[in-house]
Amino acid sequence: MKFAKIRQKAKRGWELLHDGKRALILIGTGTCGRSAGAHDVLQAFKKTLKKHQDIKCNIVEVGCMGLCYAEPLAIIFKPGKSGICYGRLTPDKATELMESYLVNDRIVLDNALGSVDEGSIKGLGVLSDTAVFKPQVRRILKNCGFIDPTNINHYIAN
Repeated sequence: MKFAKIRQKAKRGWELLHDGKRALILIGTGTCGRSAGAHDVLQAFKKTLKKHQDIKCNIVEVGCMGLCYAEPLAIIFKPGKSGICYGRLTPDKATELMESYLVNDRIVLDNALGSVDEGSIKGLGVLSDTAVFKPQVRRILKNCGFIDPTNINHYIAN
């Protein structure tokens, strides 16, 4: 198979993951996240998703974004809304976020670090405008925290 075909297939998979029809939760499970309890938070997200089978959601483990001080981290994208990055999560907080935001459409700003795109969320700034990210120009690590580091297709698609 030629690389162009492989890339086309990878992009198709990436587009399906980000099609805007399903919620998407990216959870940082790099070394810093794991040492801060990300695995327990991941399990809470999965358990809550099983409980609410009407929620259409993909959960993807991603690498470190560079906010190790705020681990465990998760970014929640709801169809038609800006993604919200949450830090210092616990399993209870993960459950609360899913039930409040994905089930009841109520944005929770507790533990919110910022939105991850230019969309406006009342009372919340854009993550790239924070003191940590504003002076950075990410090139090589720009996808860290947004792709699954164990899935080569995520890399190829981007």
